[in-house]
Amino acid sequence: MACPRPANICPSWSQLGPKAIRQSVLRRDVLAALTVAIVALPLSMAIAVASGVTPERGLYTAIVGGALVSLLGGSRYQIGGPAGAFIVLVAATVARVGVDGLLLAVFLSGVLLTLLGVFRVGGLIRLIPHAVTVGFTCGIAATIAASQLKDFAGLSLSGKEPGPFFPKLAALLHAVPSLTPAALLLGAATTLIIAVLANKHQLGHRERLRERFTKGGANALPDYEMLELVLFAAIPRRDVKPLAKDLLTRFGSFAEVIAAPRDRLLEIDGIGENVVTQLKIIEAAALRLSKTKLIGKHALSSWQALLDYCKAAMARTVREEFRVLFLDRKNVLIADEVQSAGTVNHTPVYPREIVKRALEHSASALILVHNHPSGDPTCSVPFWTDIPGEPGSNSSRTWTSSRPMTISSVMS
Repeated sequence: MACPRPANICPSWSQLGPKAIRQSVLRRDVLAALTVAIVALPLSMAIAVASGVTPERGLYTAIVGGALVSLLGGSRYQIGGPAGAFIVLVAATVARVGVDGLLLAVFLSGVLLTLLGVFRVGGLIRLIPHAVTVGFTCGIAATIAASQLKDFAGLSLSGKEPGPFFPKLAALLHAVPSLTPAALLLGAATTLIIAVLANKHQLGHRERLRERFTKGGANALPDYEMLELVLFAAIPRRDVKPLAKDLLTRFGSFAEVIAAPRDRLLEIDGIGENVVTQLKIIEAAALRLSKTKLIGKHALSSWQALLDYCKAAMARTVREEFRVLFLDRKNVLIADEVQSAGTVNHTPVYPREIVKRALEHSASALILVHNHPSGDPTCSVPFWTDIPGEPGSNSSRTWTSSRPMTISSVMS
């Protein structure tokens, strides 16, 4: 079944070939579906009761709605289930227009969502400010919490519990004298147990991770766990696994995270100066380790180490650089300097400055290294640019190159 273009609103299952339906995959999918059903079906009936309708209506809605979401959704991995945040909306709708009015409202909502998909306007959600999204989510959390206070404290209301938030709080405050200590104690104990079990996987996590690293080395850990080990020093108490995964999602790999520019790292929520400093310490240590393998050794006999060092130092920079490695008479590396740094697609090089620094280092040979952040492998023709000097002085000549990473040697 071919999907139309450019709308491409075909369900995901229509794009799967026969190889995608294997016995092992099907078994895992069925087990996942059963796990979701165990949670979703009782919750759907509870939400139906809280919304003012009979339990079977919640059961029917969960079955039909879950099937439609999975069949017509745009992702290969769909989880459709009830949302407690809609209790207030559903209850208010049922109270005002009845179940028939609720069904009509849901149908119209489905039509609107379909139209949004057809006209590709779902991407406009990225224009909604982050503060609005956070405020909306917090409002939902407060609404759900308020709906649980009556049973949590065992309160007895004189009339029906109001649906809107503030009238509900006012009614609950008036009912405080009817508080049931046993219900409050049970609710507090249940909340405590849930909080402890929810964080149980974090207890001893850092020690277990360090032990795995000690026994198996870096090869025993994926990138996100290696990054967790680095973040432990900067964030002593918080769970850093979500942050480590966010960093890898943003930059792609452990090496890219370590070498990422400071300003881009600070754009991520949860990243502060301590984290950036820790990452840059790891980067500096890696570069120094690579450089230590070269200093005082014959450069040509350590060519692979030289390539590794140049890649570590320059491959992930966002600007072109021109680096000069200075060698003595025995081709032993005695100094390494960035001669110039340009922009994203070129860098100026001054031959006079290179010769000057070579004489200052008493170098007998040079290795010139140039990177190309754009990743374009094509080489442009180098050109000379005359730059006028000050009145009464000679003009200077700059050599500009747009090559990918190049290593050239200049021997005496």
